Amino acid sequence: MPQENFDDSPVLDDLDSYTGIDDIHDEEFEDDEELEEAFSESTPPEKIARWILESGESLKYGSDILAVTMDLPPINRVNPENFLAALQAVFKEFSINQLPEDVRENILKREFDNFEFIASAREKHLQPRQVEVNTFPEISTLTIRGVEPSDGNDGSIEVFFDFHVHPGKYLPDGSIDFTEINRFPQVGEDYCVFRIYQPTPGSEGTDAYGLRISPKAGVPFPIKPGEGFRVENGYDEERKEHYQDFFCKKAGIVVCEFEGPPDPMNIRAISIRNEIVVKDIDFTTGSLKGQAGELRCKANVMVEGDIRGHFSVVIDGALNVKGAVEGATVDATGPVVASFVRNFLRSGSNMEIGSARNATLIANETATIKRELAECQIKAPRVIFDPHGSPEIMVGRTSVESDAVTGGPLNVRNIFEMEIGKRLFETRTLLERQYAELEEETTRTAANLRDRGAVMGQKLKLASSILSDEQKKFIPVLKQFATMILLGKIPLGKIKERVKNFEKNYGADFRGIVKHLKLMVDIQEKLTQTLEKKEQLINQKEQVEAAINGLVVDISGRLASAGQVIIRCEGRENRLSLKTAKTETFHLIMKYDPRNGPYFVNKEQE
Repeated sequence: MPQENFDDSPVLDDLDSYTGIDDIHDEEFEDDEELEEAFSESTPPEKIARWILESGESLKYGSDILAVTMDLPPINRVNPENFLAALQAVFKEFSINQLPEDVRENILKREFDNFEFIASAREKHLQPRQVEVNTFPEISTLTIRGVEPSDGNDGSIEVFFDFHVHPGKYLPDGSIDFTEINRFPQVGEDYCVFRIYQPTPGSEGTDAYGLRISPKAGVPFPIKPGEGFRVENGYDEERKEHYQDFFCKKAGIVVCEFEGPPDPMNIRAISIRNEIVVKDIDFTTGSLKGQAGELRCKANVMVEGDIRGHFSVVIDGALNVKGAVEGATVDATGPVVASFVRNFLRSGSNMEIGSARNATLIANETATIKRELAECQIKAPRVIFDPHGSPEIMVGRTSVESDAVTGGPLNVRNIFEMEIGKRLFETRTLLERQYAELEEETTRTAANLRDRGAVMGQKLKLASSILSDEQKKFIPVLKQFATMILLGKIPLGKIKERVKNFEKNYGADFRGIVKHLKLMVDIQEKLTQTLEKKEQLINQKEQVEAAINGLVVDISGRLASAGQVIIRCEGRENRLSLKTAKTETFHLIMKYDPRNGPYFVNKEQE
């Protein structure tokens, strides 16, 4: 049967002028037979089209019509060409192009089937839609369906720290270890604290008429990151979402603000605090966290009261204690300021102490004392006595190990001992021993290299007598390689590369000689490394010697009746007491002469 294009049929352009179809839809058919009687072979396309359109039922997405389902007349009761023309008229109402050819052919044959296909739009600005033509008598429907839009995902957060507040850890004996409290979570430098997933825009949909349906875009996660972070962008392949990772610029305390119960999704502000202020540090402190018997904090800590208790405090940062430091061990990586110290205190840089009793004070740089030392030990490259709040610093039963002790005035009530330069002298002795060992190793390695060079010369002589004329032309090349290795004047990297290339091209003919060359390269490499170590030791020794030449003691003050000042340096000793001094006041100076060693001067006795 010939195919016709009904897209531009004039009779179908005037569907609204046809009125007989209203009678059909106003009737209520009691059974399918009455419905079939309403249509016949002679029912015109415009009547069929109008009836189909009037039967439509819409499925909405918000205010948009996502799909329309319409009834179809029985395909076996109407002329198939009229049926196709009616379908095409309906498609025109939805701006859809004509039916696919295979569907046309099956309908013309009056075959019952459920035809599904994607129909393109008649206009460029419209989208294709899903069309379903069901010609089974029991169903007989036409559905034109768009695509539901996919709303965007809201932004979300993922945290990588423990944000919970723990009430304490129960120990086997039934007691509670309060050091496990985690009111302020702590993170280290370059630690990824949290990740923010960006909202997605979603994907557009299409209504039944081919118009776009805008999705609801996701909203950003409502958080205000504070200071202390650096940000790195990334993309999650599995989630198909962009994200930002927030890393700590510096170790510190994570401070969160929640809107509701403490939960990651309720975090509204987050920052890294590099300073924390507490009243006291003791077993009731809930601001620090560590192992049993230990408190740790990755931030600068200001203690307005005291550090108490028989436990260790480890601060990754600066420590300022306005009261007393009485913990078993207090260790800070940064500078330390404390009014009073008992037990053990260490600073990774400088410390400034008011008074200390029965204490061990260790600083990697300078220890400054302001008021009093009693029953103490101090170890620091530099110790400064700088009175504050009193005219002189009280000193009794105290030993100092330092490279420079200066300041005053002091009031020495009993023994005050100073060991000057001990660390530097021990370091110099160690460097000298290591240098001597490297000297011996250099001698052995150089002799080994020369021996291997001699063996190589013999191998080349033997090779020149047994190799073919073609092979003999490589003898000068091999000699040059051996000479370069022995002299060590060409970078080993270049020599290795040349030997490697020679082995690759000609190694089969010179296997034994190449193997020996590679062994010589290894020995020369070891010799080079040994010489580099010697050079490093020489530089270190020069630095130590310079520091030794700067050893100094320059202190002043007065001696009590039992007061003694003892200075020791490189096996020499100077003692000062009222038994040997002309006056109770003193001004002691010790310096170091590179040729003669330490010498002592008491200006008050000159």
